[in-house]
Amino acid sequence: MPTISARIKEEVFEKLERIAKATERDRSYHMRKILETHIDEYVAHVLAKQALMDDEDEWITEEELIKNLGLQKDL
Repeated sequence: MPTISARIKEEVFEKLERIAKATERDRSYHMRKILETHIDEYVAHVLAKQALMDDEDEWITEEELIKNLGLQKDL
């Protein structure tokens, strides 16, 4: 299994240390679980943010979106 190393804020380290002691598991175990559990959500967030920053994409108004989707806006 590959290993990584990262610098983290002191407060994050302290939380990790507390949960490790409380569960009698090492910090690496919890870091691995956190990454495995949340990596997909984080990737989706980063990709969505990049898509919003893409100047080449064409922007449309809310009205155009509703029309393109064949929806009717309730007033």
